[in-house]
Amino acid sequence: MYEQLFSRFMEAFKSSLEDPDIHLSYTDRQRLKAGEYAEVAAEKLPTLERRIYWTKVNAGVAAVLLALGAVLTAVSGAGVEPSWTLEEFFFPLFFAFCMGIAALGGMWRMVKLEKQRLLCELVVAQHEEETAEKTEKTEKTAAPPM
Repeated sequence: MYEQLFSRFMEAFKSSLEDPDIHLSYTDRQRLKAGEYAEVAAEKLPTLERRIYWTKVNAGVAAVLLALGAVLTAVSGAGVEPSWTLEEFFFPLFFAFCMGIAALGGMWRMVKLEKQRLLCELVVAQHEEETAEKTEKTEKTAAPPM
């Protein structure tokens, strides 16, 4: 099970070549080959959390602009006569469409980063559990029976 978790961790970071914050450096890849999964994951966690925060902020701004675009669309459609033209209605509609795409893109990015953060936390927790089990076994074997 550990091998699956660690291979999934490596694949998640290998597939993120386009993201310089998450992409593994040469040193990190060498450390992963040496088996230092938890250390690399622990180093990546603050970066991921920071990226998630700013992605949420950006998605929130895009959502607010989307709402503003929807209001502009409603206002431009409400104040015209029955002979309104599409040109009067096009800009607010286009603005709302673009902001909707931006908001959805930000949310998709946040979900991707959140999955990577959870995977890092899982790797770190698994390593801590293994370490606790090893120390417990060592203490049991080192303690003389009474």
